[in-house]
Amino acid sequence: MEIGAQLLANTQRTLKGTADNVSNLNTPGYKNSLLFNDLISSQAMPPNGVSNNSDSLHDMSAGALKQTGNPYDLAITSNGMFQVRAGERTLFTRNGSLDVDAEGRLITEQGYALQRAEGGDIFLQQGQVQILPDGTLLQDGLPIAKVGVFDIGANRLTPYAGGVYFSIQGDERPPAVDQPGIEQGMLEGSNTVLADEMVGMMTAVREAETASRIIQTYDTLLDQAVTTFRRGGR
Repeated sequence: MEIGAQLLANTQRTLKGTADNVSNLNTPGYKNSLLFNDLISSQAMPPNGVSNNSDSLHDMSAGALKQTGNPYDLAITSNGMFQVRAGERTLFTRNGSLDVDAEGRLITEQGYALQRAEGGDIFLQQGQVQILPDGTLLQDGLPIAKVGVFDIGANRLTPYAGGVYFSIQGDERPPAVDQPGIEQGMLEGSNTVLADEMVGMMTAVREAETASRIIQTYDTLLDQAVTTFRRGGR
């Protein structure tokens, strides 16, 4: 009975992770969620995994880049991460889908403010925007800020919102990346592979069927034992 219940619980976690991954297939910078059970069974640990909770990891490998033509969209070709301010909280992400708010602040789709390399929000003025590979932000050819990209070890990261935004452990400021290789007008896509998710889902369904048979067998044996006990007591 306990084996069947455990299998069903594992299946539920697998299907939830699969659902999260598939629903974020087109989310820029999304990092695929992996289950410990899957990693143990395949004896494969992602090289840049980050702890999520007792059940899963996020694969921090880079997703494919796609061109958007939007001057506010940014992609990182190094291993660094953007820093954003969410109220009083500092978060890190590979999602460079940005826009400008009413105050001229560069923000994410969630309203988080993109941060300078030296700290602080980035405000745009009037003029053409150009962002160089080293993060230098130009308007009408004049430098006004430098986009911060920071080198963060994966083992320091804790997921904050799904597989897109992460916080870090400790108060120490991570070092800025001198040459982050920023690509303007491009976004890093999700690193979820749909085919892998479908295989994982089918495996989970088969495990659920096995667990269901185990529980049914246990219930049948229990009923037989109760019936035998009652007959013996007459």
